[in-house]
Amino acid sequence: MNESPTHFAEEQDLLVEPLQAAAWIIHNNPEATAVVDISLPGTPVIQINQAFAAMTVHNAAMAVKAAGSAGNLPDLLGLDDSSTDWLTLSTRLMAGLPAQLQCRAYRQQREAFWADISCRPLTPPPDHTAQYPARSTLVIVVVRDDSAAWLSAQAIRHQVRRVDALLAEIDEAVLQADGALVLSGINPAAQALTGWTAVAAAGRPLGDVVQLVHQQTGVALGNPLLNALLTGEESHGVSDAVLQREDGSRVPVTYRTAVVRDDEGKAIEGLLLLRNTSTATILADAVVHSAGHDGLTELPNRSTFEDRLTQALALAGRHERLCAILLIEVADFAQTTQALGQDAGDGMLKVLASRLRTIFRRSDTVCRLGDARFAVVLPQVDNQATPDVLAAKACSGASQPMQINGVALNVNLRVGVAIYPMDGNTMQKLMDSAVAQL
Repeated sequence: MNESPTHFAEEQDLLVEPLQAAAWIIHNNPEATAVVDISLPGTPVIQINQAFAAMTVHNAAMAVKAAGSAGNLPDLLGLDDSSTDWLTLSTRLMAGLPAQLQCRAYRQQREAFWADISCRPLTPPPDHTAQYPARSTLVIVVVRDDSAAWLSAQAIRHQVRRVDALLAEIDEAVLQADGALVLSGINPAAQALTGWTAVAAAGRPLGDVVQLVHQQTGVALGNPLLNALLTGEESHGVSDAVLQREDGSRVPVTYRTAVVRDDEGKAIEGLLLLRNTSTATILADAVVHSAGHDGLTELPNRSTFEDRLTQALALAGRHERLCAILLIEVADFAQTTQALGQDAGDGMLKVLASRLRTIFRRSDTVCRLGDARFAVVLPQVDNQATPDVLAAKACSGASQPMQINGVALNVNLRVGVAIYPMDGNTMQKLMDSAVAQL
């Protein structure tokens, strides 16, 4: 039986009702919004608003044209409709789930952006759902440009990877704990020292992994990070402690703590740094120290001087600033040792080394190159600094008379100064320039 004209008109009204609702929704939504039909191949776009056009198409008129002439969602988002990204997106759209993916916008005419896409079905009135099931396949899609948040998250992940790589390279054992004193990180050195693997230690209370007792009394020292996190006060180089390892063995350690604070100064993370002070470790550290230091004065030796000067030249070149070296030599050292003996000469060098340490900044490196010659690396000097000023600084404090074995000695110093880049742009040229002035 044919349907009456009146009944047909009512049916047509019901068919357009969901689209009228969609038009109202997307017109009043400030975010990029479109209506798509997920029941048809290609997911055709039925309607879009101006925000959607501005985000996904370089020209609003082209967006309307695309949407009105069988345009589809993958085209407008710049996706290949056979790509994994699109297949994943279409599956999540059909399930009413949000998705995140990188879009290239309309036919790649705009640079890519990271999209956060959410959707919800646009269903007809409940009484007509069964009668018009096709209309339940209409979906409202909202696209947000989430590039800034995505890039920020990527930067954080990159920074975390850099920190992890740094912690993996250092010799000191480092354990990270959050404000609840739960372990959030343990580097390889800490795993070797404590006997705990990263997997076994993750998420455990710090007290389970690090158990410290006093070396002499055996009294438990408690959690060293607790006070640091509660008060914000850090400890430096606490000794006389013994660490009980996971297998029950014990090893002497020194420890220190550091606190990470938020923008308001609140302690949000604590770091516990442990160093093995057993005899074997001490001997190994002594070997490393002696390789880079002078045995008589304990100053860095020539090897360390060359390394520090190389670093200073690289930084000065990169930041376009001045650096300098000073060569300082005792003029009559040979005569002093001949007259008073080698012990008097050694005593003079020790006193001179101590004075030079005091005169120069902590950022400067005072070294002994051999015999009675010292050198100072100044990684940064003022633009108004002159060789005369730098030489006077060394001589005024270091050349005062000194008492050695009850004998008063006058100290006569020769100083050569070379400033980068005026006196040379390489280590050898600077050394040659300074030596020429001695």
